[in-house]
Amino acid sequence: MANIDWSADGASLFIRSVTPAGLPVILAFNGTGKAKVVIEGRAGSGFTFFIQSPDGRHGILEIPTPGDNNAWMVENF
Repeated sequence: MANIDWSADGASLFIRSVTPAGLPVILAFNGTGKAKVVIEGRAGSGFTFFIQSPDGRHGILEIPTPGDNNAWMVENF
């Protein structure tokens, strides 16, 4: 686990991790320590961090990529 970020409402923590199958994930941990996968990536990719917008409806997800880079909006997580 690395790069811990608070949710917009302060009720959860977003933490990047990797599944046993090697897929990158962003986990949301609530106040009791229960986790749920909110974003799952593809094999061979990785996540650096996830920051939720103040309204909790959008987020910034950094995925290191070589060469040209783009910004993507993540919704409905």
